Amino acid sequence: MNKRLSLFIFVVAIGMPFAFAGQGSMTLLAVSETNQGFEGTTANLFLETKPGTGKIFVDTFPLTKLDTQMSIRFANSIACDYLEKDCSYTDFFYTVRSDSATVGGPSAGAAVAMLTIAVLSGYQLDQSIAVTGTINSGGHIGPVGGLKEKIDAAKQAGLSKVIVPKGEQLACEDCNTTDIKGYADSIGITLSEVLWINDVVYEYTGQKRMQKNLSIDRSYEETMRGIAQELCQRTRQLIRKGDSPLKEYEEARNLSIQGARALEDRAFYSAASYCFGANIRLGYAILKESYPAPEEIERQQRILERNITQKLADIGVHESRTITDLQASIIVQERLRESKERLTRSKELLLANNTDGALWELSYSNERLLSAVSWSSFLGMPGKEFAINEDLLKDSCQSKIAEAEERLQYAELYFRSSLNDTRKDFQMAYNYLENGEYRLCLYKASIAKAVADTMIAALGIEQEQLENYARQKIFIAEQNIARQQAKGVFPILAYSYYEYATSLIANDKASALIYAEYSLELANIDIYFKQPKSSDIIGLLFRYSATLKLAFMFVLGTIFGYLVVLSKNR
Repeated sequence: MNKRLSLFIFVVAIGMPFAFAGQGSMTLLAVSETNQGFEGTTANLFLETKPGTGKIFVDTFPLTKLDTQMSIRFANSIACDYLEKDCSYTDFFYTVRSDSATVGGPSAGAAVAMLTIAVLSGYQLDQSIAVTGTINSGGHIGPVGGLKEKIDAAKQAGLSKVIVPKGEQLACEDCNTTDIKGYADSIGITLSEVLWINDVVYEYTGQKRMQKNLSIDRSYEETMRGIAQELCQRTRQLIRKGDSPLKEYEEARNLSIQGARALEDRAFYSAASYCFGANIRLGYAILKESYPAPEEIERQQRILERNITQKLADIGVHESRTITDLQASIIVQERLRESKERLTRSKELLLANNTDGALWELSYSNERLLSAVSWSSFLGMPGKEFAINEDLLKDSCQSKIAEAEERLQYAELYFRSSLNDTRKDFQMAYNYLENGEYRLCLYKASIAKAVADTMIAALGIEQEQLENYARQKIFIAEQNIARQQAKGVFPILAYSYYEYATSLIANDKASALIYAEYSLELANIDIYFKQPKSSDIIGLLFRYSATLKLAFMFVLGTIFGYLVVLSKNR
């Protein structure tokens, strides 16, 4: 009996690490370059997970390009976000094997994300299915090339279904339009279109998250209505103050009309944004028409500086307990900082004898301060409470910086010269981190990451596809916010950007896409403020120290040895 017990403990000791491990595989579709051009091929993707500290290892043969390896890391983070799982307790080992050199690129992103979800969830994947598509923020499945060749490869590999990004049933091959779906049907391959990772999971498993209806938080709506009405009322007052042929008046009237329409449509954040833009122009025009002396401009600058300093001091001691309150404090702080920066610029331009520039920046600074005061109405709004403290804010800032750096490096493989302004935002995040301004650090890093994600996702998007693509991103942002609402969280900043993206889609598709991306990025920041659950104790042991792992195995080994000796003595 003792021998059996000893054997049992031995097996448990040896098998303990595997109890927290998982593995899976799937077929990848790719293209390789030959003397005759591109041809379809397949590769094998394997994933093994083990308890660890969130590291990601990629082993590929033949060697792949850097963008492929980085897209695997991106897909991993999307999968963890989709499952709402803290993957910092798990190490991931991805292996890609192919008999031929495949063309590098991010087209395996959707497959990597699906395999990761399957392994973490314990799904058994149907090996007769393959998916091709990039994976983008929010889990959106983006376009890829070489679809016909990949379908050929699927047929040769004995697969029965290929999952492709929505809208890619028609592709251009040598400028001849090809009906990809018809071609797939003709060779016995079922083609399925997907919009986001939720659809991919359904195609593989038959399980799908139900779409959620987004409802506007009543407290938000009432407060935002008040802010919009206040800013638009100021617009009307400033218009009555003067009328001249200055172009700023005409621009302000147009923005005022847009603001009025947005108010009628109950798009209150959009209305506030339009009226804010109008107020800057009107304030500048009124200042310019008054021909102020430099001394008068300096006097107004001093008054404005005192007001900004006082408001910064007020918000500096504010503590947040809800995500709504945290995001409201970020909005207020960001507007105050921008107001301060614009005022500094106004002073510099005045010293350089650029009066027009100084007046414009002075007007902008003043309106930004007023908008910050208005947004202060959101501070203290109720909601689901989190343990939000300076240590957690610092951790969230550092985590978001790391995420943004990875995305920026990826985007710079293709758009280095186009990301200079984004790099400046990213550097500001570092500056805020060093200064202990962790809320602003979290925000700036999030914005930089969102811009990089937009650039990455734009790869392969044609101009005529932009509106449809932006609408898809807006839909996914809506679903993310609705999921947060279901958990008792209202991400005020994410919702505001979502609403603004919806308002912009008809006339400014590129800006609509950017704001949808902002919304996606800021919808789920509650993940940085969750506390570990009791069920995560083993994960914590494996996470924090390799020494603990060794100690754990040593204790089990000691017990086993003791029982063996005891059984012999008997």
